[in-house]
Formats: sequence, C-alpha cells, structure tokens
Amino acid sequence: MPRVLLLLLNAIAFGFLVFSLLRIAQREQAGSKKTIKVIAGVVLLVLPVSVIAGFVRPTPVYLLVYPLGIAAYVFLCRLSD
Repeated sequence: MPRVLLLLLNAIAFGFLVFSLLRIAQREQAGSKKTIKVIAGVVLLVLPVSVIAGFVRPTPVYLLVYPLGIAAYVFLCRLSD
C-alpha cells in the first residue's frame, strides 16, 4: 500500500511540474526568476524518476522532504502571479 501511495504522489507531482514548467516557459520573460523556477522544476522532476528507476531509495525523509519541496515550488510560482 505505501508503494502505491508513493507512485500516486509521484504521478501527481510529475504532472503538476510538467504543467507548471510549460506555463512558466510560455508566460514569463527571460531572467533570473525564470531560470530559478525552471531549474527547481527540473530537479523536482528528476527526483521521482530516480526513485522509480531505483537510484534513490524512498526513505521516510524523502516522503517528508519531497512534498515540502513541491510546496515551496508552488509558493515560488504563485508569488509572482
């Protein structure tokens, strides 16, 4: 059951990150804010892929830190809207 929840969390986060990166690429002008948002989004995209591929183990720390990272990314994206 925890593995299914982890995969569901990763799928939702992956879809949200792809959507927000596309939105950032379309709407924002070039600059340091856009660069920071794109780099943070790509790092957050790579983490679930690396967990599913087996490079990073899904530890309890990951389960706590990853949602906090997503929340910080949402806050960063909503701050400029």
